[in-house]
Amino acid sequence: MTDQQSSSSSYNGIFLYALNTSMRWRIAGPKTVFFWAPMMKWCLVAAGLKDLSRPAEKLSVSQNVALAATGFVFVRYCMVITPVNYSLAAVNFFVGTSGLGQLARIYHYNTTKTDPIAKMFGPKSDTVSS
Repeated sequence: MTDQQSSSSSYNGIFLYALNTSMRWRIAGPKTVFFWAPMMKWCLVAAGLKDLSRPAEKLSVSQNVALAATGFVFVRYCMVITPVNYSLAAVNFFVGTSGLGQLARIYHYNTTKTDPIAKMFGPKSDTVSS
């Protein structure tokens, strides 16, 4: 190996190292899927919050089991992938939590036949007494 080849190869190594370290700071920026996937997934959390206004007897057990399971499974997945995606882990935690909250509402309704959450967050009656 000549001196010119070895200096060229060490220069390429330094350049690639510098490029790699500078790109680590931008790996989850707004031009990547690492940013937009969590942003779009917040819609699932919003849908779970919107379901607070629905009566508990109309909530789906299978849908909320799926939300809770995928939410908590993917929290773990977000921590083991490279790069670790904390924003996706956070949104998955809240997706799982909203699913568990709705499952607790369904269980409470099935055991007591009352739904205080729907009364609190449901539509208000606009009757005017004269």
